[in-house]
Amino acid sequence: MNVGIIGLGRMGGSIALHLVEQGVHVVAYNRSREKVDEFAAAGGDGAYSLNELSQKLGSDAVVFLFVPAGEVVDEMLFGSSLSSPARSGIHTDNSLDSRLRGNDKEIKGLVGLLPKDVIIVDGGNSFFQDSQKRARLLKEKGFTFLDMGTSGGIDGARHGACLMVGGDEAVYKKIESVLSKIATKDGYGYVGTSGAGHFVKMVHNAVEYGMMGAIAEGFNHLSASPFRIDFKKVASIWAHGSIVSGHLMNMAERAFVKDAQLEQTPGEVPKGETEKEMEWLETQNLPMPVIAAARQERVDTRSKPSFIGRVIAALRHEFGGHKVKSK
Repeated sequence: MNVGIIGLGRMGGSIALHLVEQGVHVVAYNRSREKVDEFAAAGGDGAYSLNELSQKLGSDAVVFLFVPAGEVVDEMLFGSSLSSPARSGIHTDNSLDSRLRGNDKEIKGLVGLLPKDVIIVDGGNSFFQDSQKRARLLKEKGFTFLDMGTSGGIDGARHGACLMVGGDEAVYKKIESVLSKIATKDGYGYVGTSGAGHFVKMVHNAVEYGMMGAIAEGFNHLSASPFRIDFKKVASIWAHGSIVSGHLMNMAERAFVKDAQLEQTPGEVPKGETEKEMEWLETQNLPMPVIAAARQERVDTRSKPSFIGRVIAALRHEFGGHKVKSK
């Protein structure tokens, strides 16, 4: 089975290279030619348009989208001729319709280019209700669609990610051999019907908010203590055998190795792609004081930068390459 990847950013580019190194034929497209050139130079099969990607893949293929949530997903799937595929989701907005209708040149999306045998997977951070709508619309057009939450940061994408997949289980099984090559050992699975993959990833992100906030608050207490605490040494100790060990603590250690006091990291956490999802979760009348407080803690750093903000920003940068504010 051939693999197509749309979006050669931090996640898509790393996953594409990871697959190529395992002998998988990967055809990849990105809007900027430079990234396609780099991928081709590394041994991949570059495509400079969706049409070229479709021609190179053939019918025995799966296409993964690793693009920003919202209107970009719709453009890649449906092109400029479709009006309002998933307009009520929290990531999308009604301006897409008028913007696309105003284009002089119609852009064809995947539904106008791919054979209907090709399986389409959204591996980004789409809102789960948008994914459900896209699945229904694609089914009407004869295509199969899976939603896939992707975690593990850049290191995971490059060497083995964590994947949460929703949709038709029979379709999932058709591409399981490819998923096993993208994922770390035992780090992937089918989690439910259409939308479940992105819903599980949304909740995963909420847990991540709480954990990162707790780590940041802990190091803030160490910073305010009467002792001269070596943050790098403590992070290293906690990362080896303690109950709070894990990937995020490894990232904390790595950040403190680079900058012992995080002096080069501003104390403001930029607004991320997942923050609206956290706000949506807070409307669901379920207790989540830890997660709600963790989101608000990030918001507060934008008006009052803090050491807590530095730690969270540093963690986000280490695992996901997320930008930090310039000092």
